[in-house]
Amino acid sequence: MPNHAALVTNTTGVSPYAHRNLCDRIFALLTGIGYTTSITKPLVGNGVMYYCEGTATTVAETWTVTCTAAATNGGTFSVVGSVTGATASATVGTAYDNGKIKFIINDGATDFIVGDFWSIVVAAPLSTASATLWESQRWYPGGNASASSQREMILKGKGLSGTEEIFVGMYSYESVGSDYYNIACGVMTGYVPGNSFITQPNVVYNTIFAHNTAINYWISWNAQKIAICIKVGGATYESAYLGKFNPYCPPNQYPYPVVCSAMYDGAPAVRYSDVSANHGFGYKGNNTRFDVRSPGGVWETPYTFPWVEARLSNSNTQDSTNDQIRDTGGYYPLTPVMILSSNGIYGELDGIYHISGFNNVPENTTTVDGKQHIMFSDRTLTGFIDFYAMRLD
Repeated sequence: MPNHAALVTNTTGVSPYAHRNLCDRIFALLTGIGYTTSITKPLVGNGVMYYCEGTATTVAETWTVTCTAAATNGGTFSVVGSVTGATASATVGTAYDNGKIKFIINDGATDFIVGDFWSIVVAAPLSTASATLWESQRWYPGGNASASSQREMILKGKGLSGTEEIFVGMYSYESVGSDYYNIACGVMTGYVPGNSFITQPNVVYNTIFAHNTAINYWISWNAQKIAICIKVGGATYESAYLGKFNPYCPPNQYPYPVVCSAMYDGAPAVRYSDVSANHGFGYKGNNTRFDVRSPGGVWETPYTFPWVEARLSNSNTQDSTNDQIRDTGGYYPLTPVMILSSNGIYGELDGIYHISGFNNVPENTTTVDGKQHIMFSDRTLTGFIDFYAMRLD
């Protein structure tokens, strides 16, 4: 199954904000389409290109979109790929799709002049298998809803059985004045086209705090879950898990075992530098950042093992020197993250493991059963209980 790691910035997509470009990248990766890796805009006209993305047949190349005929509040642009060659021309204000690249050029206060151009570097789809894992239900990439619209996606996964319906989503929001640029992550029980994101059936959502200029990201997914970690501000790690976990009982007993885990409850007006107790990865359990759909069909905030076990996780102070989980002869065991409540043990997260923080640093890697795992911390914390490992599927 796929995984990907890279950097997005305010120049790797059409948005001047990296967190929106990250949403574009995530949508492309999960749905199996090509994506932009850089866009340069040496223009006289100050119109804007929106909704720029690849397709399932995109190849790695550079597209040059050049104004060939200027017009008041309009214009015509040639569209030439370095591999594909010349294709049909684009018209300002009209959605463009040549089968390899899609975009909309909107007019600005200053008209385009002949010779104005965009240079767009695109990458081919990461994996053809991705297109069969998650199906787009909604995608607002900017430009088709309004010129300044936020990113918003809702996806449906088919599950490992191939017959399930698992609904997850993300949307971007920001405040330039307050200097926050965030991504809300949600899970719902269905999809209603006419409903807003936050009024989808039984939706819950939590947030990861992102950045406007540069974001390192790691994402690992299969047909039932999406796990992501981003690094912002140089050293702050933000993690999320959306979708199904592996239940310890059959579907007739547990019909929709899903998790919405992120770094902060809801969609707060908060910056990534926040150090309050409300900001931290949900994997530690027993917090409002870790929402689980129970066998009875209600959202709960259950405990997680091993963090629930004070002596194992070193969250108590009694004899803590001897209680720390640490390496064994240089080997760091991975412990499944199990979900439990007063009703019993529900199951475990798919590809997320507790690992000791002893002498550990974020982005360390280890290979277990032929699979690479990468380690991340909770925000900037470096304690024994503040690390986990993500399997790169």
